[in-house]
Amino acid sequence: MFLHALVRHLMPETPELSPRLRHAVEGAVTMQVARFLSLAPLHVRLGAAVLTLPVRLWLALRAPGWTRRDKPAQVRRALDALQAIAPLAAAVRIYRTLTVLAFYEHPFVAEAMGESEPPESRQAAFRARRRALLAGAAP
Repeated sequence: MFLHALVRHLMPETPELSPRLRHAVEGAVTMQVARFLSLAPLHVRLGAAVLTLPVRLWLALRAPGWTRRDKPAQVRRALDALQAIAPLAAAVRIYRTLTVLAFYEHPFVAEAMGESEPPESRQAAFRARRRALLAGAAP
């Protein structure tokens, strides 16, 4: 519940998606962020877990009922106010970065941005170019 609500508030507004697509993307992004965190090194997972508790408390005090969909501006202000508290800002930055990464990698978002090529094929093309460059640069 916490992760899903946080991801919903951290997802970028652009590109515009229909409510149905945005809801589908929201669920997929939440699962991807959870997956990213589960694959992170232990010290990152522990840091995120420990720092998430004060972030939850902060949101509960600064934006009561923040898990609902009807308070996006209030939640954004509360999250922005956390930037002044370095350790908590780092926790929010972890979630924000993972959310943005998962959001823009989602096929519906890529399609809405006019990108026809899936991220996997772009990644494979990049790796092939890199291998070729490294092979040419080797003595």
